[in-house]
Amino acid sequence: MYRLTRDDGAELTVSGSAWEAALELASLYGWKPEGTEPARARAHGRQEGAGASYWNRLDYFSRESQRVGNRDAKSLAESVLRALACIPNHGASAVSPPPRHLSVLPSRLSANAEGITALRRKLLHRLANFADCGGFRITGSS
Repeated sequence: MYRLTRDDGAELTVSGSAWEAALELASLYGWKPEGTEPARARAHGRQEGAGASYWNRLDYFSRESQRVGNRDAKSLAESVLRALACIPNHGASAVSPPPRHLSVLPSRLSANAEGITALRRKLLHRLANFADCGGFRITGSS
């Protein structure tokens, strides 16, 4: 489970598969990830400066309290909503041609070519609405 905590304190908990599907769909439908910012070094007991460990900016998966910036969050939301508008409900005929973008993120799931179930669609809408309101941190949830 992923716990997303927006800068204004709002929280959203999503399953790993929903989070990973949202990132992949967004990337396929035009999202260009700006990258995450690591949690404050002292919060994790790491040293800042030359000895600091390397941070992979495309890490949206590790749940290390990395931050997604405001602009990146809004772009993610727009692309998820674009994907939802183009992908049919599960079992329906395609509405739009498949995307022509290649995902820059490592693929965790494949976008469901047969459509999205009503439950998954609802979860992706909630996630997009959450992200549209601004930046957030990614942590784990038990």
